[in-house]
Amino acid sequence: MGLIMHSFLLVPYHSWRITHAHHHQNTGSLENEVAYIPWTRKQYGLPSKNEDPEGDGPHSIFEESPIVTMLDIVKVVLLGWPSYVLVNYTGKTYPEKWTSHFNPFSLLCIIFVLFSFFH
Repeated sequence: MGLIMHSFLLVPYHSWRITHAHHHQNTGSLENEVAYIPWTRKQYGLPSKNEDPEGDGPHSIFEESPIVTMLDIVKVVLLGWPSYVLVNYTGKTYPEKWTSHFNPFSLLCIIFVLFSFFH
């Protein structure tokens, strides 16, 4: 059933299944996460937490509005998900050029197949 449903979504089922399980085992870990590694304060250009008067960075009056939330969802669905599946945009970096869920020879797929086989 997973293979059939993922075929309609144009997402390779087995590589996604394996990396998704690994993602849920390591959610919140900056070292072991594979799907979404959040940017650090330094990458955002923010001061250290001790030097920040607000404690969690600058805020916008629009950041929790329904329109901005809807635009963020659209951005993730139309840009984020395809870029992650095709070129592993927000995921862990690997030494090869084309790390993708569609490339069965990429380290992304091979490492997690071996991980799931021996785990």
